[in-house]
Amino acid sequence: MSLAACKTSEKRYLPTETYRRLLLKCPDIRGKELNIYYMDGDCSVCIGKAIRLDSIVAQSPNLAAVFVSRSDNSVLTDFYFNKAHIKGCKIADADSILSNSGIKFNEIVSVSRDLSVATIAMPD
Repeated sequence: MSLAACKTSEKRYLPTETYRRLLLKCPDIRGKELNIYYMDGDCSVCIGKAIRLDSIVAQSPNLAAVFVSRSDNSVLTDFYFNKAHIKGCKIADADSILSNSGIKFNEIVSVSRDLSVATIAMPD
């Protein structure tokens, strides 16, 4: 099972500085294609999507999942991620790591090795 990228008319790129900041937090993503989910850490539906995305990404050694969460209660978000055994890199967005990245809140994107970005939809 793979994630389908939606076609857009204008190609987007993840800024190099944002990628470097992600690498500092998630060194294991180096050299891999990324699936980044900028999510609400207090949302049960969002946690469910994160679990699903993590299980899909785990099937491919060339992919890495990065979960950037905004939450009023990061302890609870960490609890759910640990309980679900999510292996992807989780970043609390206290330092606005995705500001200036063009990635929207509650958006899941695929980032290729050349840092091009495409919005992806979770398969049904």
